Amino acid sequence: MTPAGHATAQSSTIQSTSNSEVSDGGTGDPAAAAVVRQLLDRNGAGAIAALPSDFASRMGYSPVLDGDDASNPGGDCSSPVPIPARFEPLCRTHDFGYDMLRYAARVGNPLGPWARLGLDTALVTRMRETCHDPLCMGAAELARVGVGLNTWHEGDGPPQDRGNVLAATSSAIGHLVHDDPDGNSDVERDGTQASSGATR
Repeated sequence: MTPAGHATAQSSTIQSTSNSEVSDGGTGDPAAAAVVRQLLDRNGAGAIAALPSDFASRMGYSPVLDGDDASNPGGDCSSPVPIPARFEPLCRTHDFGYDMLRYAARVGNPLGPWARLGLDTALVTRMRETCHDPLCMGAAELARVGVGLNTWHEGDGPPQDRGNVLAATSSAIGHLVHDDPDGNSDVERDGTQASSGATR
């Protein structure tokens, strides 16, 4: 499947399946799977309650409740293109979800593709829900494509470290799409922020 096709399939496949029906086929770390399912159900308290006891020692932090959501308190959108500031809390929850995937891999029992695809789709769905204008929706669409490309690049498996060729490519595309003739980003003019890191 092409990267673009993967990004499209990722969205349509997960959105057409209820979270209660998502299954890893009996493979993967059960505790990590339970946390991811709680995140997909938007149950932050449940996700923290289901957290494996050694998560903090293995991953270097403890997740926190951010409103009703569980999140990585040190996370961010780490996007190579400017995005609305309102996306940041959603990205912190996505970061925590990705860290659960890394945790499962570190204990030798990685989760199946359902987990990463579900987390990615939940992120983009929630981004779209916060949008009330075309510019914001465009940023959500760029995020969908960027996250989908990165997930495709990593074979739907546990997220790798930041910093790869996709980040540089995405940054270049983002500037071509967003910059005006004066060199000012449309999204930045709309009161949002940019980050120079790679997509997590």
